[in-house]
Amino acid sequence: MIPMDRRSHDSDTWDEFVKEHAPFPGLMWKWITLCQSLLKASHVREGDDLGFLICGFMMASIVDLNDILTLAHSRSRSGSAKILRSIYERTVTMKYLAANPSEVPKFIGYQSIDWQQVIEQCESKTGHGLDEPARSNLANAAIEARREYRNEVCPACHMRKQTDWTARSIKERAELTGLAHLHFFGFIHPTKLMHTTFYGTMELMKSGPPMLNILNTAHELLVQSILIHRRHFAKDSAPTPMMRAAVEDFLDIWIYAETSFDGMLHEYHPDVFV
Repeated sequence: MIPMDRRSHDSDTWDEFVKEHAPFPGLMWKWITLCQSLLKASHVREGDDLGFLICGFMMASIVDLNDILTLAHSRSRSGSAKILRSIYERTVTMKYLAANPSEVPKFIGYQSIDWQQVIEQCESKTGHGLDEPARSNLANAAIEARREYRNEVCPACHMRKQTDWTARSIKERAELTGLAHLHFFGFIHPTKLMHTTFYGTMELMKSGPPMLNILNTAHELLVQSILIHRRHFAKDSAPTPMMRAAVEDFLDIWIYAETSFDGMLHEYHPDVFV
């Protein structure tokens, strides 16, 4: 274990944060538990691929949120920040698909490329792969997907025109969905820690992560997930009581928001709702 120098960054630790915001742990537990109940009560209609994805994204994010809070509490140097990127990307994608449901088939269709990569690696390690005709079916599906998603390698430059299910970057999707204000701490900072960069190396030599920014971003992403879920399943243009409560609890902790939560707030003030 690397010893933690507690002489610096004392004002940015879990203990110091909770001392000033005592309701935060209980509040996060409340909403994570409510999300679990919400998912159990969700009825995904046959053919509602978007609803199925929203529930799947939320379920995965609940697991990540629990890990973030656990690591933040134990003053992990970088673990909570790295996991934050997963929730950020997932929430941005979820909100983008909710706003552009016609692209849901593209997101799902990309899976043949992912599956082929996984199967090939498993086969290289174990010597066992898919039997026919499953092997040929997956190979053909992956070939067609690479053509559709412009994922084929250029013979001249050996690069791919597109490396994901959409040509839009995560930053572009964030800008289109009103989540760009979370991009630095949700994506750029975690990425610098995950990859071998000089900036990331220097950050890891410090005594602790940017706790306040990690918790703030994680909390807003939780609220955003609830809003997306309710807008899809409640089928009501007006904010539901759960949506209002989620935003109110957020503002009770953080005082103000960098977003209007898609019009739920007239201005950045905890008591001003549409």
